[in-house]
Amino acid sequence: MTRDVWYVAGCAECAMAKTPRQLPAGKLLPLPVAQRPWSNLGIDYPLPAMGRIRPKLSAPTCHWTPFQCTLGYQPPLFPSEPSNVVGVEDWYRESVRVWSTAHCQLQRAVRRYQHHADVWRGPTPSYEVGQKVWLSTRDIRLRLPSKKLSPQYIAPFEILQQVNPVTFKLRLPTHYRIHPTFHVSLLKPYHAPYRVSPSPPECDAQPVPPLPLQMPDGSPGVPGGLGGVRSGGALVGPEGRHLGPRPAPGLPRRASGLNRSPS
Repeated sequence: MTRDVWYVAGCAECAMAKTPRQLPAGKLLPLPVAQRPWSNLGIDYPLPAMGRIRPKLSAPTCHWTPFQCTLGYQPPLFPSEPSNVVGVEDWYRESVRVWSTAHCQLQRAVRRYQHHADVWRGPTPSYEVGQKVWLSTRDIRLRLPSKKLSPQYIAPFEILQQVNPVTFKLRLPTHYRIHPTFHVSLLKPYHAPYRVSPSPPECDAQPVPPLPLQMPDGSPGVPGGLGGVRSGGALVGPEGRHLGPRPAPGLPRRASGLNRSPS
């Protein structure tokens, strides 16, 4: 049984065609929460009309706008509206309170998202640099006539680098023209083909000759499953011995009058 399992695991055709039946590998790895404003910068390309409105929209996590988290208070929507000047000390204390509260709420939201996501994710397999893995074709467009009949995995490819605990960089051919970094859920370990041990040498024993097909009275018989013939409803061997069950006592061997036509 063990040899059969290793043989199937090393079969390239099976690895390429089989659909995964287990949970996607890799736990959720959320981004770290910033400790203070302007510590992490990102680039976004919003619409021109949204330039002044989007920073004033409250986030669903902490219910504060980006301006309020940065300045400590919500600035007016239009500069013509009257506003009160806030003192420096009051602004500093309010900013520290807002930053601390927003940081705690963001961390709580990240833990909640991670808990719900990990329910539907499996553990991360142990991969090493230089190891070969299969690559899923879920996000790769193959030039094949049928998507349904196309292979589920391709390659195998060699791991060049582990970017983070759930992301790996592979050595891809130059004609693929895709980014070589993939999530661990798109990878599957590669097993070398199992080498079947050669068959044992044939022994010098002579083959058993077939039984002579001859009835006890010397007439030739008809080949049977056990080298015998049918005689009177029982299987009879070459020397007249019965090879099958005898008919039950008291029962006729043949119902001779059933198939006769009426005279």
